[in-house]
Amino acid sequence: MGILFVYMFKSALCLAAFYMLYKWAMNRDTFHNYNRAVLLGMLVLAAVIPFIKYTVEQTTAVNQPFMAIEDLLMMGAVMVEDDAPATFSITWQHVLLWVYLLGVLVFAVLYGRNIVKMMHLIKTGRQIPDGMGNTITLSSYNIAPFSWMRHIVISQADYEENAQSILCHEQAHIRHHHSWDLVLADAFILLQWFNPAAWLMKRELQTLHEYQADDFVLRQGIDAKRYQLLLIRKAVGTGLYSMANSFNHSSLKKRITMMLKKKSSSWSRAKALMVLPISALAVVAFARPAVTQFVQQIQETPVLPVVHEMPQQQESSALPSKDTNVLPTQEILPQEIQEIIPADTIPVKEEVFQVVEQQPEFPGGPQALMGFLAKSIRYPKDAALKGIQGRVIVQFVIKKDGSVTDAVVARSVDPELDAEALRVINAMPAWTPGMQKGQPVSVRYTMPITFRLTDPVVTDAPKKEAEDDVTKISVKSNGGNVLYIVDGKVVEDMSKYTPDNIEAIEVIKPEKMAATLKEFGVTREMKGETLMLIHLKK
Repeated sequence: MGILFVYMFKSALCLAAFYMLYKWAMNRDTFHNYNRAVLLGMLVLAAVIPFIKYTVEQTTAVNQPFMAIEDLLMMGAVMVEDDAPATFSITWQHVLLWVYLLGVLVFAVLYGRNIVKMMHLIKTGRQIPDGMGNTITLSSYNIAPFSWMRHIVISQADYEENAQSILCHEQAHIRHHHSWDLVLADAFILLQWFNPAAWLMKRELQTLHEYQADDFVLRQGIDAKRYQLLLIRKAVGTGLYSMANSFNHSSLKKRITMMLKKKSSSWSRAKALMVLPISALAVVAFARPAVTQFVQQIQETPVLPVVHEMPQQQESSALPSKDTNVLPTQEILPQEIQEIIPADTIPVKEEVFQVVEQQPEFPGGPQALMGFLAKSIRYPKDAALKGIQGRVIVQFVIKKDGSVTDAVVARSVDPELDAEALRVINAMPAWTPGMQKGQPVSVRYTMPITFRLTDPVVTDAPKKEAEDDVTKISVKSNGGNVLYIVDGKVVEDMSKYTPDNIEAIEVIKPEKMAATLKEFGVTREMKGETLMLIHLKK
């Protein structure tokens, strides 16, 4: 779902950029064959560019906005699964997908209905060959002449009065295979019905078709003034089938003006080369940060993201105070690593699954995993002093016996943050292994861990003391129980809550436990226990 949204977003942007280029630089030129080839090339490029994978060492101002939008569109496509029965909840991604598919269905039905009506009209009319391999269908209805593939449909009255000019025009459409152009344009409209550029590109393509057909008619020796008068008389007609080439399609004024216009300079063709820098800019804008170690494709790997926060330093000499808390925040983030590393560069010992029937589970479930991370992760002191923050994405394998191995950084932020994320992952206890067809299997898992600095904190504490405090950011317990307060209420059983329900988990330091319990009206003596505040999603 997320991948579809991202592809459509990128393709629609490319198509819009190409249309604006064509409209600004090329639509007034008289190179109709050349412009037609350029338009078709633009359609193909708009479909292909989103598939091009290009990586950069660091994000830039060009690709950061696109990465943010891509992350938003991918959100919800990544889900955490466990042994508990799946619960279905409607998200805005589901609604967006249903609206998109409904639009595709509506336009597909309309297109199919027009095809059926057109085929019926062709079959019910009187058919005669034109001597060029095409079929002329004479209709008793008062319709505007049009052509589709190798069929020309014309009313009986038009055939008797203006057969030569009209048939010559429609034969030009068939000779240039214009129907196939419209099939391609309609396919784009079907998939991007929400994109105005798709509709406008088809209109420009149809206009070029008419320019080509008009030019062909005049080169056959037909009098230009008589032909133009014929166009004026037929301008009041209505084309029934947008997927066909109609004799009176497009703006009459534009067609007559183009017939009288002086040929454009040959150098004008060079304007089409501007497609290349626009395409290159699109590829760079859609680029992603390069991976730091060998990884395999993790496009469908389950993700349990965790965010760790600590106060931001106001100045380089300011250090976190003793009251600093680590706030692991549960949120569903998008899959971000699309880079595929050749399989022959990584030793293969056994099959590692990306998706299995029963996902691996941390001992005690997702909330236990959150608690483990909250108590284990320490914000590296040098990174904190330098104000470094960001999201480290770690990929690891949960073996058949539940052990955690092969941890690698799939997306790097800073060597210290990377090392801390790997340290905690490698320190995890054995998981309940994933199951496939009733057998334990090795599963590749992905976990984004975000190190985020929050509001500034000013302290005059001596440097040595402050540095020691940095190492005490994580809450330690002696292995006792955990007391959960969910949205202000004490909860003994956390099994009914899933990561999808949880917005954030706040670990309360021991020196703040008494004040926090009093705030929530809880009378309880904490001995070796960990106090966690759970904030559910609204």
